[in-house]
Amino acid sequence: MTNLSNATMRIGGNSIGVNGVAGRPIHDSPTVTSVSASNSKNSESNSTVTWTFGQDQGDTQHAFRVRAQNSDGSTVYYDSGYQYSTDATFVVDTDEEGIPARNNQAVHWRVDVRSDEYSSHAVTDRYEAFSTGSATYNWGDAACTVTTLEGQAITGGAITITGATGQTVAWSLATDTQQEYRVMVKEFATDNVLSDSGWVVSTDTSYDIPYTFSSGSKYKLSVQLKNDYGIRSH
Repeated sequence: MTNLSNATMRIGGNSIGVNGVAGRPIHDSPTVTSVSASNSKNSESNSTVTWTFGQDQGDTQHAFRVRAQNSDGSTVYYDSGYQYSTDATFVVDTDEEGIPARNNQAVHWRVDVRSDEYSSHAVTDRYEAFSTGSATYNWGDAACTVTTLEGQAITGGAITITGATGQTVAWSLATDTQQEYRVMVKEFATDNVLSDSGWVVSTDTSYDIPYTFSSGSKYKLSVQLKNDYGIRSH
C-alpha cells in the first residue's frame, strides 16, 4: 500500500492555493491611488490626469480608462475608453470634450486600471481596480457679445444690411482675455456654412467678412471666442 501521509495534493502540477490552473500564479489585485488632475492655467484648456499604479507581485499596468463625471457618477462628461498603455498620465482637452471647467466647476475624475494578468484569467475583475480624485476649475466662460454689423448696433438679435460686400462685424468680451476668434456666416434655413474665418489667434475685436451677400436672403452670423485658458464662448 502506498503511504500518503506525506503526499501533497496538486492540480495541474502545482500546489492548491499557490498556483492556479495550468501553473499560472494567482496574483493579487492591482491598486490605483493618488488620482489627480491639473487645473493650472494653460492656453489649450488641457487638464492632465495622473495616478499611481501598484501590484504586490510586480505586475505592470495593461490598460487604463479615464472618466470625467459629476460627484455621484450619474453624469459622465467624458470617457476615454480603455487605452492599452502603461502610461500613468493622460491629457484631456476639457473644452473640446465638453467637460465643465468654467467658473468654480468641480469635476470628479475616475481612473480604472487593469494589470497584465487581466487577459490570462477567466475571472477578470480580480485584475481590475479604480479610484477617483477631483479638481476645481475656474477658467472663465469667454462670454461674447456681437455689438455692430455694418456699423449698426445689434439690439434685437437681427438687422437688415444694405451692402452686399464690405461687411464688418464687431464684438466685445465681458471679462476674460481674448486669445482667438472665429467668425462664420451660415445659411439661415439650413445652417450650411457659407464663410468661415477658422480660428484666428488675435486680440482684434472686429473682422471684415469676405463674403458677398445676396439681396432678400437671410443669414446667421456666428462669432465665437476663446479666452486665454482655451475656453470657447457658447
